[in-house]
Amino acid sequence: MIGCIAAMQEECDALLEYCNEVELVSTVPFKLYTAKHHGTDVIIGLSGIGKVSAAAMTSFMILTYKPSLLINIGSAGGLDSKLNIGDLVIASMCAYHDFDISAFGHEINYEKGWYVFKSDETLIKKVSTLSFDQMHVGPMVCGDQFVSSEEVFLQMTQRFNGVLATDMESTAVAHVATLHQVPWIIARSISDLVFDHDNHVVFDEYLKLASKNSARFVSSCLDLLAN
Repeated sequence: MIGCIAAMQEECDALLEYCNEVELVSTVPFKLYTAKHHGTDVIIGLSGIGKVSAAAMTSFMILTYKPSLLINIGSAGGLDSKLNIGDLVIASMCAYHDFDISAFGHEINYEKGWYVFKSDETLIKKVSTLSFDQMHVGPMVCGDQFVSSEEVFLQMTQRFNGVLATDMESTAVAHVATLHQVPWIIARSISDLVFDHDNHVVFDEYLKLASKNSARFVSSCLDLLAN
């Protein structure tokens, strides 16, 4: 069984459209659907927004359903000027941009920072072979903040070398999955560009597009990894 975790209903519904035999099996503590994807058993969970919600969902899914792989799906904010709305970002590694113990001499970056999680290189190489327009593989960050200010954007890009995108759940999923030794993939589509003015308005406009693009890629991943 492969587990997929989305923060928002739109992101969850976009993947369910690629599945059949969909059954809502839980609403408390989380909304969870079992389904078939071209014969592959999948469990799709709606975590809610934020790191704690994502971590709790990931733990619950792993302990209850014991998936062989976890995929975090949905939308993200673009941090690199080469990105466009709808582009897909696959995380090569991820970290928390809001985890700060620098007062004790610890740096906030990928190189020496705490809680930096690297994707399985073999798995990433495999999914990177999928044909998908405008796919980027690179670092991501997450935190409990919708990033829209130039000050925060500059701080993040200066601290995290080469960072492509940010969201509010992915690193928490990777963190818990790593603790349980479950392989993971972060596959997010760009819903807004943080360096643009009023990106919160753009997010509302393009959430469905980003959800559909992420789900389309994950559907292809499920086909590839089920073989």
